[in-house]
Parts: sequence; structure tokens; C-alpha cells
Amino acid sequence: MSDKPRHTPHSQKLEQAIWQDDALTEALQQWQTQQPAEAPLKKRFMPPALYALAATILICVLSVYLLMPAAENIPLAHTNSQAKPIQFQSQQARDIVLSDQTQVAMNRDSHLTFVEHADSREVILSKGEAYFDVARNESKPFSVKVGDTQVTVLGTRFNINRLANQVEVQVFHGKVAVTQLSSQQSVQLSVGQQLSIDAMGMHSGQISGNTPAWQSGWLNIDNQALSRVVLQLSRYSDKPVLVSDELSNLTVSGRFRTGDIPGALDLISKLYGLKTDNFSDSYLLSKAPVIKTSPE
Repeated sequence: MSDKPRHTPHSQKLEQAIWQDDALTEALQQWQTQQPAEAPLKKRFMPPALYALAATILICVLSVYLLMPAAENIPLAHTNSQAKPIQFQSQQARDIVLSDQTQVAMNRDSHLTFVEHADSREVILSKGEAYFDVARNESKPFSVKVGDTQVTVLGTRFNINRLANQVEVQVFHGKVAVTQLSSQQSVQLSVGQQLSIDAMGMHSGQISGNTPAWQSGWLNIDNQALSRVVLQLSRYSDKPVLVSDELSNLTVSGRFRTGDIPGALDLISKLYGLKTDNFSDSYLLSKAPVIKTSPE
């Protein structure tokens, strides 16, 4: 095996970069011009300061160049820009526009992540509720993943609400395909339809209006368990709304103002014979005490 150094294209580029470095050349020229012309035969010594400057420049050039991979060794996949997920959070309701021009209205206390690939667009709704007005692009299907549920569209307007282990999808324009990933069960929804997905399966229903009620400051409840209703009310409250265990499955219906949670709780209490306790850290719905009247 030869001990001579190998002159690869990479090392030749390194030598060329070092000797063609402008800063190093300028430092050497400056040193030469400072030497006296009348003593050409006298051995010349570079001042220590210039030695330090030249060494510093050389080290910098070597470091940068050596850290750069040779072009012929870069895998083709690395030359392409990778899709970068973008996260959005909302403490208050807010409107955002994704990079594909899809418009999203995020409800309070919501979180989603968006990534646009070469052949698809993906959203993960990890918390809360959002209304999507999807920019149509047939070459890039748009999907929203919410836990075990995936909604796929080309261009449409729909709302997704995530509460605990339940997902609700409402369609206001176009069509969507809703898939429960664990069972691979899939359902297509069109305008005016909604679908709730939970541990018990899929439950379909009908909706009215052109936009979700929450965007107008209303919460529409139609035969829902009180345990689910208080989760939705908590989204708009400055403190959590709780319900006693014995009332969790009580079925509730009504239309409530999201900007007036105490008023909504008072109305529920009157309609269903409950009472509301307003503690410093929470609201609590429980059964109202039975008032016994003594016989006359």
C-alpha cells in the first residue's frame, strides 16, 4: 500500500479553495510590501501576528470546506426540500390561511398541525374544533386526522369538533369521506349531514345553516349527554364546567350563548331541575335538593 497522499477531486477542490482564498492572499501581499527593498538576500521572517492571522484563515477555510459533503456523495433525496409541519394554536377563536390557501376558522382552545406534501395535504387536529374551507386541488387530496378518525376531501367546507374520545364532522358544502382507521369503516357525507364517531361506532344526523353555529356565538345541543355538553361549555368558560356522576348521561337539548356561560348553566338548571354551584375554580351542575312541604 502506497504512503503517498491520494489526490481525489475532493482534495483538489480543497487545495484550490485554500490557495485562492482572498483573505489569505491579501495578508501575504501585505507582508511582502512591508519588507525593505535594499536587503533582498536577507532571510525574511513573517511577524508572529501575521502567522496567527494566516493560521486563523486557514483553519476557517479547512473547517468550512471539510464540513461540506462532496457533491457527488449527496443522495438525491437530500437535494429535495422536505415538507415541514406547521403548528397553529388558538386560545381565542381565530382565522388562519394555510399555505395551500385553505381557510381555517379555529375555535377557542384548539390545536392543529398542517403539512403539505408533493401529492397530498394533511392536517392533524389534536385538540378542539375547526371549520375548513378547503382550496380545491384534485392532485393533492386534503385530509384531516383526528385521533382514530380521518376525513378526506378535494375541496369543500366542513367542521370537525373533537371532544375527549368523540369526533363530530359536519358538512356545509361538497362531500367528504370519513374513515375510522381502526376498523377501516368508511362513510361518505354530503351537504347538511353530520357524523359522530365514538367508542360505540358511527352515528349520523342532519344539520342546518351554512356555517357552524359556534362562529355566530351559539352552541346548539340536540339530545346530547350532559357530560358532553359541559365539555363544550368549558371551551368558552374561564374555568371548567363539571357535572356530578349521577347526571352524566342526562340527555340535554337547547341553544345557548357561548359568551354567557353562567346564563347557559342557569338555563340548563331551570329546564332540567338542577342547580349550579359557582366555585372559585369551577362550575358544578348537580341535582337540585327536593324541598319537602309539610302537610297542613
